[in-house]
Amino acid sequence: MFPLLKSSGTTLLQRVPNGFEFTVTDAYRKITSMEGVLGFSSPHFWEHSPSLIVGSIRIQVKEGANEQKIRVQVWNIFRELGVRNMTIQIEKDVIPGKVNCKTTLTLFFKIAIYEF
Repeated sequence: MFPLLKSSGTTLLQRVPNGFEFTVTDAYRKITSMEGVLGFSSPHFWEHSPSLIVGSIRIQVKEGANEQKIRVQVWNIFRELGVRNMTIQIEKDVIPGKVNCKTTLTLFFKIAIYEF
């Protein structure tokens, strides 16, 4: 009974999987060193079930950057860490450290890949 309660509580609280916060720092470094990327914000990762890590992140890119290429590269970085469901939000026309809300073009990409 206790393992089920603990697992359910972890899921409902959207808790970061054990040890994931240490492995994800390298992914953040890779993202910030990508061509066309100014930065990232609002990373959120949690364990949906014991075998499914999901997450979301916002990526700020330079004007004229290849959004599709960046999205795929970011997805591949997190997939290597075991993330199987990821929302990647690309933001353009961003001043580093400050989002220009009037002219920010936001594109949402939802990727759901489940490995059985």
